[in-house]
Amino acid sequence: MRCLRRILQIKWQDRVPNSVVLERSNRISLLSVLSERRLKWLGHVSRMGAGRIPKDLLSGELVEGRRKTGRPKLRLMDICLRDLKRCRIDPSSWETQAADRQGWRLAIGQAVSCAEVERRDGDSQRRFRRKQRATQQRQPSAFTFLLNDNKSYHGAKPRAQYGAHGPG
Repeated sequence: MRCLRRILQIKWQDRVPNSVVLERSNRISLLSVLSERRLKWLGHVSRMGAGRIPKDLLSGELVEGRRKTGRPKLRLMDICLRDLKRCRIDPSSWETQAADRQGWRLAIGQAVSCAEVERRDGDSQRRFRRKQRATQQRQPSAFTFLLNDNKSYHGAKPRAQYGAHGPG
C-alpha cells in the first residue's frame, strides 16, 4: 500500500483511505489476490492424477498424532473452502467446475472480482457508520450536570480558583 501511495503521490497527511488508493490505482486488495491464487492452485491440484503428493497432502487426514490444545491452526483446505464460500462457489461441486481449466480460471476471476466489490461495499458501509457515530451529538449525562451545578467534586475547589501559585 505504501508503494501505491508513493506512486500516486498521496501523502499520509491527505488522510486518504486504503480503499480509495486501491480504486485510484485500479488494483484489487491483497486478500483478493491471495484468494484468487489459492483457488487457481486448488483447481490445478484437483486436476492432478491420483497418488500425486500435493493432491494427497491437500485432501489427506492424519491417522496418528494429536493436535495441541486451543484453537487448531487452519489447514490449507479450510482456507480454500472459506475462499470458495466467499466467492459464492458451491463447496460441494467445485471439483467438477475445476475439471475444465479455462472455465475454472474464468469463473475464479469473475467470482473474486464480485467478492472484491462486496468487500469494498461492506468496508465503505462500516466506515460510514463509524464516521456517523463519531459525528453524532452525544447527550450529556446526569453526572455532567451534577458537576456543573455543584462547581466542585468531593469538596475540592475547581482548578480555576487556585491561581498561578497553587492553593492559598
